[in-house]
Amino acid sequence: MVCQLYNHPSVAWWGLFNELGTRPMPPSDEKLAHLQAVVKEIDPNRLVVSASCRMQESFNLVTEQIGFNTYPGWYHPTPPSEMKVNIEKRSAEVGKRIAISEYGAGANIGHHTEGALVQPEPRGPFHPEEYQAYVHEEEWATMRDNPLLWGTFIWNMFDFACQGRKEGNILALNDKGMVTHDRRIKKDAFFFIKRIGTPSR
Repeated sequence: MVCQLYNHPSVAWWGLFNELGTRPMPPSDEKLAHLQAVVKEIDPNRLVVSASCRMQESFNLVTEQIGFNTYPGWYHPTPPSEMKVNIEKRSAEVGKRIAISEYGAGANIGHHTEGALVQPEPRGPFHPEEYQAYVHEEEWATMRDNPLLWGTFIWNMFDFACQGRKEGNILALNDKGMVTHDRRIKKDAFFFIKRIGTPSR
């Protein structure tokens, strides 16, 4: 892959792994370090990065840079503002700036709520758009200008097929997208993200 895409202008870095340690067989740090060395030998000019969803793992120290997939306010019974604590802990663990390589919340365009927001069950049938927008607004406020971050990456632009999921009242769909699976309807959170990415006049 590195040889094939070496001259591709959109390749900013090489990703070594994503979410290791979720299976019973632990990954081999020695093999990961070997892969890191091979990639750097072929392409010494790009960074090698990884994305992790686990803390206190030795493989988090293998690559030059790392991002963490974390979902406060969604998979965890903590408010989205807990993102600040997550960033501090993960940065301290690896001893450098990190990225938030996945964050967000699910939303079904047919689900809405009024009044005080209540965190939905992530694997449950009710995923109101208002809660997804709230999560993105709160987490952006926490991550904006945070000196411990080198990047943030929303999960995900579009809802996508995902076998085995049954949540948000739709079978086999991950509904964390800013836009529906058919690319037709932009969710509330889309317009917030669009606004913060637009330079003020």
